[in-house]
Amino acid sequence: MTDFQLDDGERSHPLWAKIRAHLVDWLAAERTLNDRDAPETVTAATRGRITAIKRFIALGDVRPTTER
Repeated sequence: MTDFQLDDGERSHPLWAKIRAHLVDWLAAERTLNDRDAPETVTAATRGRITAIKRFIALGDVRPTTER
């Protein structure tokens, strides 16, 4: 899998800001669901979604490039 990240222009684009805001709201909702008393299988699925959402949000992080 290639290292995918947004460039400066994409990170500053209003569409990314809108998508990121949605992801942050979704993450908060999933964290609330994770705090409930639920069977382990439901909790595991919720934690999986939390991990995926956090990875999507991280696409906008500035990461150092590595020379190959």
